[in-house]
Amino acid sequence: MNEATEKTGDMQFYACPNKSGDMQLYACPLRKLDNHKDPRGYVINPFEHLQSTSLISNCHIFSIEPGNARGNHTHPGRNEEVIVLAGELVIRMPDKDEEYTLSEADILRIDPGVKHIFANESESTAIAVCWSSRRDEEYEGPDTVR
Repeated sequence: MNEATEKTGDMQFYACPNKSGDMQLYACPLRKLDNHKDPRGYVINPFEHLQSTSLISNCHIFSIEPGNARGNHTHPGRNEEVIVLAGELVIRMPDKDEEYTLSEADILRIDPGVKHIFANESESTAIAVCWSSRRDEEYEGPDTVR
């Protein structure tokens, strides 16, 4: 995914190759959450970065089998955040020429209106949780646009 990472304050910056192979610096909404892991498994609080959980909506869990993809849509009136619980997901945002590879405890924020595709290019089932933490209350159109 990334060749170099630098953290400044709350934002991480990644030098990633774009579609043409040139390195480009992205301000990335990707974070690695605290993963409290022991021999029994792990515990993750996916909402620890939010000031309030009162705006959480559209929370759902999904899986993607190897070689498959989901999404290829936008949410014009809300953001979407995703955390990987198991396996690995490649999240593509073709309109922004961005791609992120997420593994266990990685969380990514997708802004409203950004087309996104979730793909599993690994050899095991990927499991993730998605939710929205920001909604445009004035938006009256469909939730999901393909």
